[in-house]
Order: sequence, then structure tokens, then C-alpha cells
Amino acid sequence: MRNAFAGVLVSVVVGFACAGWAATYYVDQKRGNDAQTGSEDAPWQTLARGAKDLKPGDTLIVREGIYREQVRPPKGDQGTPVTLKAARGERVVISGADIVSGWRKATAEDVGGPHPHLDKLFVADVNWIPPRYIASGELRLYEKGALLRCARTPDEGWWSITKGLSLTEFTDEVHLTQTEPSAWDGWTVAILEQAGGSVQHIEVKSFDPQTHKIELARPYSAYRQKIDETRDRYYVENHPSTLDGPGQFVFKKLDEKTVRLIVWPSRPGADGKPEIEIPRRTNLIYLPHAAHLVIDGFEVRHSDGHGIGMSTGGSPVNVVITNCYIHDNRDYGIEMRQPVSCAIMRNVIRNNSHGIALSGSRDCLIEENDIGWNYVDGIVGPGGTRNLTIRRNWIHDHFLWGHPDNIQFWSDVEGVTLQDNVMVNAGQTMMSAEMRNTRLIHNIWLGSRAISMICGGDGWEIVGNTVCATGPAPTNLNGKRFVLTHNIFCPLHGIVLYGIPDPDTFSADYNLLWPGDSYRGALVFKGAWKDAATSLDAIRSKFNLEAHGIVADPEFRNAARFFAVTDYRRVVECTQSKLILEKGSASMFSVGDNVEVDFDGKVRKVTEVGPDYICIQPPLSAPPDTIQTVANWKEKTDFKWDLRLTDTSPAKGKGEGGKDIGCGLNIQAYVAGDFDGDGKRDLPEIPSEDR
Repeated sequence: MRNAFAGVLVSVVVGFACAGWAATYYVDQKRGNDAQTGSEDAPWQTLARGAKDLKPGDTLIVREGIYREQVRPPKGDQGTPVTLKAARGERVVISGADIVSGWRKATAEDVGGPHPHLDKLFVADVNWIPPRYIASGELRLYEKGALLRCARTPDEGWWSITKGLSLTEFTDEVHLTQTEPSAWDGWTVAILEQAGGSVQHIEVKSFDPQTHKIELARPYSAYRQKIDETRDRYYVENHPSTLDGPGQFVFKKLDEKTVRLIVWPSRPGADGKPEIEIPRRTNLIYLPHAAHLVIDGFEVRHSDGHGIGMSTGGSPVNVVITNCYIHDNRDYGIEMRQPVSCAIMRNVIRNNSHGIALSGSRDCLIEENDIGWNYVDGIVGPGGTRNLTIRRNWIHDHFLWGHPDNIQFWSDVEGVTLQDNVMVNAGQTMMSAEMRNTRLIHNIWLGSRAISMICGGDGWEIVGNTVCATGPAPTNLNGKRFVLTHNIFCPLHGIVLYGIPDPDTFSADYNLLWPGDSYRGALVFKGAWKDAATSLDAIRSKFNLEAHGIVADPEFRNAARFFAVTDYRRVVECTQSKLILEKGSASMFSVGDNVEVDFDGKVRKVTEVGPDYICIQPPLSAPPDTIQTVANWKEKTDFKWDLRLTDTSPAKGKGEGGKDIGCGLNIQAYVAGDFDGDGKRDLPEIPSEDR
């Protein structure tokens, strides 16, 4: 592993050292011309021209601007990479979106009759179909960087379904009370398939006023039996009558290539017309067959597919992606297939459908990145991955759609190392299967709706982790040859902490176990609950484990007292001020407690506690779309998590050789983008409008 990464970084260093006899070229959108020489005084204008004739060892420096094009970098050689670099201190954007032109004022005919806000509406036709985001199904239009919203009813939250009749039919006796069969003509239903975690946007085929029934134009699921009234929800959208405020749009497909947009702009241009852009291009930095390449300092956004990636083609070799801000792309922020000795370092990767995918990678590195708020998964490494190191990253907030995980592996994966990462707020922190020889070393695992650490396969070294604030369990271990040592397992509610899948190849010692001071159930179990231990003495006598283990409060510097999640079967019943919790969880809350929802840092008070719910004030900004986490801080109002140990912690100095148990990383430093602890941000700055 060390030699493989050294190869990646040595080629970069040598490449820069060789710049003395290699050429440096320039691209400047404002003053360049592709007929010029590409020198600093006579720069080219486009990325395509700039990349066209680069040779191994050459560097292309790109000046500020928004470059609406796709670039295909040429190959470098070992030790003399090709470098594409944003000019220092300048904002260089590679965008997959094009600007919509041809705006005119809307007429009554455009909106189907009189409209109370007709004077605010504009119309334009575009000759490409705007893309829908994966999982959420949203149509993506941007106004000066801000996401527009397809007009809808209700404005926030969802309507409940009275009865699901089939995959295309449902009734709603509360909201579908109109008397005319044509009442919902031209509307779209956005229906949340809760079990699959995706929103399907389907046109209305017909409406029956007598039975309050809508029939959809197509089935909403490929594998369900019918719409599930107990879990699925919906709203209606994309009808001109719902345009009731700025920042909204509706659309109509005129033919196979043309869409008509009707927009109420929130920030019109100097001429009073909308300034709208829509994704159109994919794979903005296109990497098939890329080799010995450095991509440094770009903002990559609004792709109709991957931001940096490939759809087909050969394996990228020795590609370094660094100091980039990669966001709001329809698919992966970065996607590479069978990459060899590639490195992704010091990037911010946010608000894509997924963060990073390295399928079938060999000897690759993901280091010191901020990977968060992507709609499904953060990092995906399937299909034959070998020797992947994921080190010193902040990986966070993957919980919304699909089957979201901060990290996911499956299918013949070997030699993965996760080390010194802070992983916060996910559906599951790590989901894995078919793994071999995996090392999980000194990581923070904080906040999961389901199980945090899911390990499947053969050969696991799990050392020095802190697993805190989890859903049903902190771990799910399946396979053989597990070594668990120097970890803290602290779910912040009473639950079993780990299972022993294969006693003959399982060892555990120097772990601190803490399900809470009132919990009296099993701490550890064997096999499929063939036996269980409810105390440290029982773990030692029954399973010959935890000779130096501890059962005690770890005494973190700053952490919530209890942790709960809302009931996934009853999300539809949750409101902005009332949260239905998993069975038994409400007993951890009292009126007056201070709680944090979804790690948002906002202080809310518990105003009521029921047998299976709590009420909070101030309320959430909207009813929940999916499962929520609730951290009970009791009387505390400082919600900055710090899972380092206090000086009086029972885990302090109690490890082998007097070392501490658990992970000593500074969560707040990682949140600030400081991975080396020097107090300075190691990542590119995020533009103020995106913060």
C-alpha cells in the first residue's frame, strides 16, 4: 500500500519538478482566443483548445470564468504528468449547464386561463430535456446558482394516502374531493416510495371523483405489490395554478426534444427577465484512458451525469484530483472504473446524487476530503476493489434517499483500510459485504439511523474506533476472523453492542462497552442469539473475551445523553413539531429537555412526551421526508460533539501499554476542514452563496 501511494505522489512531485523543461500554457475566457499560442500573454479561450495539444509534463493554467464545456485531458507519462490547474486564488468553474434564452412574458393561454400572478411569469422553450436527479426525481433548474423548485401542493410536507389499490391507483378521501373528473388533468404526482427511499414523479392518467381515486400513467415501483398507504406519501406538482411565489417553475413537454418552461424568477436580471441555467452535459472532466494526470483547483458543477468521471473506456492510471469543489451533479461527483494508483485528495464533494465511486479500483487513495450532503451514498467501492485506503476524511450527512450510507462496499473487495476518518449522520455509516482483510482503524462513527458498522466477510481488524449514537445497534458483524480491540461502543440507548459470528476465529479485548446505566439486557451475543452475556463477567466466562474490557460511561468531553430515531414505519405521522419515535424510545425524554434533530446544531425544547412520541419547539422547517435522529442533550445547549475523553474517563490510559481506548480525533476540526490539527483549513473555500 505505502509503495503504491508513493508512486502516485512521486509522479506528481516529479512532474512539477520537470516543469522547468516542460511547457506551461494558459486559458483565459475573458481575453483569450483559440487561434492564439496559449502563452500567458496570448492565452486560449476554451478548455477544449487548451487540452488539445498538451504533452507529458505540460501544465495548463486556467483563469477565472464559467467554462460551459466538457474537457478530455490527454495522457501524461510516469513522472511527467499532464496538469490542469485553476489559477491560484481564482474561481474557475466547469459547468454542465447552459443558459436559457428567449424569455417572454407569459400569457393566459400559456397558463391555461386567468392567473393571479400572470404579470410575474415568464416563458421560454428549451430544446433539451432537463434531467431529473437520481432517487429524489427533482427537475434541476438553477437561477444564479440557486435551485429553483417545481411548484407544488402542499408547499411543504406530504399528503397521506387513504388506500393503495395497485401500483398505479390510490385514494385520498381528505384531499381528492373535487367533483370534476378533469380536476387533476395536467398534474404530476410525486409519490414517495418509503421502502425504496425514492420519489417517483408520474403524470396523472385519470381521476374518479366518486371514489376519490387517482390513476397514475405508469406503475410507481418495479418490485412492490401496490402503493402502501401505511408508509407511502405524495404531493401534486407541475401545474400553473400552483405558481404562487418567486423561485418556482412548471414545465410542459412539447415534443421529444422540446420543453416549455414557465418561471416566476426570484432574482431577475437587469432586463427583468429570468437568468436560468439547466444541466445539459455529462462527465465534465472526462477520464476514460486517462493516465498520469493532475486535476487541481476547479469547481465542477451542474453535470447531467458525473462531475468528473467516465461512462465507458479504459482504466484511469495515476490520476490525482485535488483542491476541487465538486457539487450539484446529477450522478456521482467523481466516478472512476477500474482506476489504478489514483488519488482523490483535499476536495469538497457535496450535493451530488452520490459522492465518489471507485469500482474495481487498485491501490487508490481517498484522503482529506469533505464528502457530505450527497443524496444517496458518500463513497462506493464495489466490484473487485483492491487495496483502497480512505484516510482523514469528513464523511457526513448521507441519509435522505435510496439506501443511504456514508460508505458502501460489496462484491469481492479486499484490502480496504479506513483510518482516522470522522463519519457523521448517515442511514448506515458503513454497509459492506463480501469483504476480505479489512482494517477499520481509529475512526469516529457518530449518528446512524440504522446499524452503524455493518461488516460482512473474512478478516477484520477493528481497532481504536468510537461508535456512538446509533440506531438499532452499533454493529452487525458477519463472517470470520474478527479482531476487536480498543474500541468504544456507546449507542446512547440500551441495546446489544456486538455479536460473535464465529467464536473460533473471533477475539475481543480492551473495548469499552456502554449501553447506558439503566440497561440490563444483553451486551454481547453469540451466533444467531444462541447465547448472550449481560455483564462483563459473563462475557469473560461464557465467551473468553474482554479480559481487559470495561463496562462504564466513557465520559466524552461533550456528547448527548441519549439518542433515538423516529419510527421508519410511521414517518407519515410525523409533523414539524411532533416526532413518532421507535418503540420504547420516548422514555428517554422529559419535558424541558434540550434536543438536536438530525445533527443540525439547533436547540429545541421538548414540550410534551407521549408513550411513543415527543413534541418540540421551535418546530422543524418542514415535515420530515424520512427518518429523523433525535439527540437528547438534557440541560446542555452547546451541541458541538466532542468524543475525545475527559481526564477522568475510565478509558483514559486503560488500553494495552497504557494507551487510551477509542478514537481521539477532534470532530470540530474536521468539520472546519482542518485535518492536520494546525488550526488552518486544508480544503478549498466554499463560495458564500453555497454555505
